[in-house]
Amino acid sequence: MGRFSRSFSRLTDILTNLKARGVDVGDIKVNNKAIDNFTQTDFINAGTGVRAEFSETITVKVGDQLVGKSLDEQVDLLSDISGKPKSEINAKINKKSVSDAAENPKWKKKLTSWGLKGAAGVVLIMLITGESNPIEALREFGEMTGEAVGGLADFIGSIKDFFTSYGVYISISCVLLILMLVIVSVM
Repeated sequence: MGRFSRSFSRLTDILTNLKARGVDVGDIKVNNKAIDNFTQTDFINAGTGVRAEFSETITVKVGDQLVGKSLDEQVDLLSDISGKPKSEINAKINKKSVSDAAENPKWKKKLTSWGLKGAAGVVLIMLITGESNPIEALREFGEMTGEAVGGLADFIGSIKDFFTSYGVYISISCVLLILMLVIVSVM
């Protein structure tokens, strides 16, 4: 739960900084409670659905601000809302591991579901979770929002892919096995 409290504090800082920047965050409610009145205890004790709604409400607001902006403008925004120096944000955005994570189809889909895209979206998730590794940051954010990222979901997907890719060979093998059993039983 410690990582959830750190993430909550970063999320509320981002929300405060968005408001200070003049971004209209509107009357955001999570679980019928105004987001401004949401406490750290509410966040930690909330179910994953409420944590997901809270987190994704903020990431969508930031994502809306990042869309259509130049790289410099994205760096400025991320620096303003996180309180981190522009040089640090710029270094993170330009890391190969960040761009690789942003272009990976699985993570790209997750980022889109959180209202984000590209390296700037990955850096925002890294800022929220406090992780320096982009993949670990994405996984942690996925856990915080209650989404199955990796693990069993990937395993089931790989089994499904195996059977859909090699279904013909499996079918032929089964037919040959049955044919062999029939021949052996007749002899």
